[in-house]
Amino acid sequence: SRDIEVTGVDDSTRHAGRIERGRRDVAQVQARPLGEDNRAKVASSIVFAGSVASVLAIGQYAGVLTFLFPRFPASSPVYSVFGNPGLLGGYIAIALPLALLGYLRASSMQPLLLAALPAMMSALLLSGARTAWLAAAVGCAIVVWKTANPRKIAIAAVLLVVASSACVVLAPEQTVVRAASLLKSSDAGANLRWWVWAGALSMFKENFIAGVDIGHFALESPRYLGDVLWSSDGQSFMHNTLLTEHPHNDFLLVASETGVIGVLFCVWLLFIALKGRGPEWAAFCVWLVFALFNSPLHS
Repeated sequence: SRDIEVTGVDDSTRHAGRIERGRRDVAQVQARPLGEDNRAKVASSIVFAGSVASVLAIGQYAGVLTFLFPRFPASSPVYSVFGNPGLLGGYIAIALPLALLGYLRASSMQPLLLAALPAMMSALLLSGARTAWLAAAVGCAIVVWKTANPRKIAIAAVLLVVASSACVVLAPEQTVVRAASLLKSSDAGANLRWWVWAGALSMFKENFIAGVDIGHFALESPRYLGDVLWSSDGQSFMHNTLLTEHPHNDFLLVASETGVIGVLFCVWLLFIALKGRGPEWAAFCVWLVFALFNSPLHS
């Protein structure tokens, strides 16, 4: 192996180089926009992968795929190929509106997409990822709002409702209990996020211009998260000894690691995405909602 040591590079030079590399990457993307055919292929690939992952997730919950997905103590019974129920739910939340959009815009009934819709809905609910439920609901609502096809919308709605009802009846622990626990003080998933977000916000305020550097949140977070717990209002947060690699919020991750420079750069990218929105707009909105509560960029 060969070790390369770089010395004598100050923070301003490093940040300037990072911004310049980002500017070149964005320029390349703008110079080679995806055509309609390629965008359709990308959307179809996401839907296909989401369908396969959903079928595997359902099989895993049913206990017929233990040779592929072993069960671990104190772990979710559903994680499919992602190894994490939150990531599984997030991916399906993106794929579901794309599948719904493909079905509603097609001239024929598209039986494969019709079969994919209840499978994805079932796997999404079985994942227990509540933030993914919210994101998927937003995405599907946008698709319905943008597509005028009452007959097909009614058919898709019936399939999704039937799949949801089946999950509620057959898997209450993953659905009803998960939803009800959101309002309880013992819910770690929700309450720990308030603490991590407070620490990330403190990190951003203290490193406002350029952040703590990309990839350094995990290194710096123990001090900031500890300071939050020891602050005057620290008793309002759920105390624990956890370490986290990201703040479960992509926007706070960018802000804490890259400062206001990175925030402005991301706002620029978001503006570009808004200008080039197309059929995949609903899936992009799903990612925005999911990223408010998770870190898909980090994952």
